[in-house]
Order: sequence, then structure tokens, then C-alpha cells
Amino acid sequence: MLAKIFRRFINVNGRIVHYWISGKGKPFVLLHASPQDGRFVIEPLHELAKDFQIIALDTPGYGLSDPLKKNNPTARDFANATINTLIKLNINQCILYGTHTGAHIALEVAINHKKIKCLIIDGISFYSNEEKKQLLKNYTPKFKPQKHGEHLIRAWHHTRDQTIFYPWFNKKNRIKRKLPSPNYIHNVVISKLRAEENYIKGYKAAFSHNTYMAFAKIKTHTLLYSRKDDVLEKHVNRVKSFKQNIKIIKVFDKDELIKNINKNCKKLKFKSS
Repeated sequence: MLAKIFRRFINVNGRIVHYWISGKGKPFVLLHASPQDGRFVIEPLHELAKDFQIIALDTPGYGLSDPLKKNNPTARDFANATINTLIKLNINQCILYGTHTGAHIALEVAINHKKIKCLIIDGISFYSNEEKKQLLKNYTPKFKPQKHGEHLIRAWHHTRDQTIFYPWFNKKNRIKRKLPSPNYIHNVVISKLRAEENYIKGYKAAFSHNTYMAFAKIKTHTLLYSRKDDVLEKHVNRVKSFKQNIKIIKVFDKDELIKNINKNCKKLKFKSS
């Protein structure tokens, strides 16, 4: 039986942070994609709680965490907030996982915080300047509440389209996978609407992030995963070569990902506090 998932709040320099926690052992911190929250990573990766204490943060402005007091926060700004949260939680050393937007944040955390034992990247983008321009212009429409609720229909169809086209506004680029369940789409829509105007900020931070430069800076031992069922699977092929501390691992799906993470992370030795 898997350990129970608990939900907690903590005050970090006057900003309320909500997080999800399960299991005992070495700290294993999870950062979700936009516009989701910690639930979207702790539940699929819950099996890791057999060997680690997994902690899924709601990143600033998502889930039940307060937003950053900036109009256009960068990946570095999100990372600084994450570092402050890790310090407040008294996490001396940890494994850090990030997926999509969370991967960009995690990368900046590892560059600027010496307490990351191992960085795990589960899908990250290496966009060209032209792609960034198009994404920043078209990817994040606003869903201002309307009198008759039509914004709810728009949010539903936008979210559905994000799961079957990539990017969602390019209807010629169909993703080769099954449509997610209505429950999954519903939960993403709720997360998107809960974030309100902040839902756009995480995407903008990720789309504006210089991933190439960040990977040139990273010194932490890094596992860079390319998943067959991920829309960003082939983005790692855009980089001619990575530094020796970065290991590219290709996996088929979530189950194979978890097995490989366990294989690589169980043997890590942490320094005593």
C-alpha cells in the first residue's frame, strides 16, 4: 500500500505556499507543468513514495500557492521562490524533478542552489527564436469570466486542443495519442481557471527561457528524459551535444520513467545534515 498523500501550507517570506507530501526517506521535490498544480505530478509518480519522501510544490500562482508580485516573472524568479521554499522547509539536500514549465524552473534552481543532489528533467523545450515568438503571441488566450459562462466552454476546448495538437493553435500538427479522459481535461480546466491571470505567467517564463544557455551552465548531475508519449520527446535532438554531467535517457512511458528514476536515484548518497 502506498503512503497517504498529505496537503500542507507554509509561509515563505510572506507568500503562502501549498504543497503535497507523501512517504519517508530522501527528499524528492516535484515541480509541475503549467497551468497545473502539485497533484498532477505527485499522483502519477506516487510509487516513488515507497523509497523517497516526495514533495510536490504548487509553483507560484498555481494551485493554492500565492503568485509572485511581478508582472512578468522569469524562470529565474520562479526558481528563486522555489529555493526560498526549500530553505524554509529545511531541506538540506534533495533530488529535484521538473516537467515542462517545471523543468525550466528546476533547471534554474539547480544552477543557483548547491543543495540539489540530482536534477531530473522530464520533458523540456529547446525552441528557436521564431517558435518562441509564435508561442508567446498565440499560446495563452485569456479566459475572462463572461455573463453567460462562455469562457468555460472556451477553456474546455482550449484544454482539449492542447492534448491533441501541439502547439494547440496549429491544427495540422496532430499528436499521435489517445484523447485524455474527461476527468483529466476537467481538472486541467479547473487549474487553469483557478490561476486566473497568473496562468499565463508560467508559460511566458518557460517560452522566454534560454534553455541552451542554462544547460551550458548546469554542473549538477542531471538525468534528461525523453519520453515517447511526450510532445517534447524530440526536443533533445536539437542539441548537438551535452556536457558529461548530463545523461540523456529515452523511455517509453511513465511506468518506465519511474523504474529508471528508482534505478538511478536509490543509490545516491546524501550528506548528513
